[in-house]
Amino acid sequence: MDKINPSISITAGTGTTNSIPVTITASDTNGITNYKYEYKENGTSEWKTSTFSNNSYTGLSDCKTYDLKVTVTDGAGRT
Repeated sequence: MDKINPSISITAGTGTTNSIPVTITASDTNGITNYKYEYKENGTSEWKTSTFSNNSYTGLSDCKTYDLKVTVTDGAGRT
């Protein structure tokens, strides 16, 4: 039985028009089966599901600051 959560690191780059590039590294002995990408505008509490394309969070607004979150699930269902 798997008792260890997957490991993950996320590094955000400099945002461009409507997107923020990120580097995500996730690993687990059971493999990673799912990624969930979320964001919230700095100063708010509501996390929203993000579109993630070409290694970037997309569909964001210019001139705003965001918190980013990535949740991964491993082959045993641990997050």
